[in-house]
Amino acid sequence: MTKSVQVGFRLPVDLVKRIDAYAARLTAENPGLEITRALAVKALLTRALDALDAQPPAAPATKPRGK
Repeated sequence: MTKSVQVGFRLPVDLVKRIDAYAARLTAENPGLEITRALAVKALLTRALDALDAQPPAAPATKPRGK
């Protein structure tokens, strides 16, 4: 089993409602499984980070040349 660390942070109420709706959707799509808010957050973070990792690296920013 992977080690885990408890992380606490505040989120806007609207974002929590969206996370809860996502958890409810996953629960409905997977009968017999209860997707908790914590599992939904892990799934969303993993998907977002995987998508970022799949993108090519951004080109370094260049400084504009001044006169």
